Amino acid sequence: RRLFSVEQGATVIATCRSPDRAPALQAIGARVEKLDTTNEASIDALLGKLQAEGVTLDVLINNAGISSKNHPVDPIVDADEADVLNVFSTNVLGNIRMTNKCLPLMAKSSKKVVVNLSSDLGSIHGTFTAQSAKVKPGGVCSYRISKAAGNMASRVFAAELQSEGAIVIAMSPGWVETDMGSSGGRAPPLKAPQSIEGMLSVINGLKPEDTGKFYKYDGSELPW
Repeated sequence: RRLFSVEQGATVIATCRSPDRAPALQAIGARVEKLDTTNEASIDALLGKLQAEGVTLDVLINNAGISSKNHPVDPIVDADEADVLNVFSTNVLGNIRMTNKCLPLMAKSSKKVVVNLSSDLGSIHGTFTAQSAKVKPGGVCSYRISKAAGNMASRVFAAELQSEGAIVIAMSPGWVETDMGSSGGRAPPLKAPQSIEGMLSVINGLKPEDTGKFYKYDGSELPW
């Protein structure tokens, strides 16, 4: 909510698959809409509604993401191909699809910022580093592969949209205490409010020369 203050007349549009089961989103005062980024008809329905209302999008945050069924235990030497494809479909193709569909609504914006939520696990450089004692180096293959591919998608979008004044970045929220982050009995070091505050600070400070970068929630740059 701090990113777009009510005093400035801005509107936050939050999306999820089942708005009636998302009281937390309703509670923050955001406009909550139904959306499934893996379903093109769902995206078209929402964006058609927004376009009919004359909505201009300034900042798009692609936050939809899933993990494999046994996350974080997902070694590539025992990879489930269906799992890998399912995670890739949501985490990569969903973001590409959503971004392309939203570009016409961003055309008149003087801001044009796209933030693709990534992960430290998407860093190819960091593959040999174990995230925790419960996970060996490597591993978490479906999620790692999808986030690394998503990072490349962010770079490609950044390169292609730079001439239009758009800023596109990949952003890791850090290892946060969420259902996914805590799966497998792990204990993440970050609480959600700390991660969110950091990410909003980074987004608010973005400049044209930042396009194509891979940031962490604390403003530091991550190695690809």
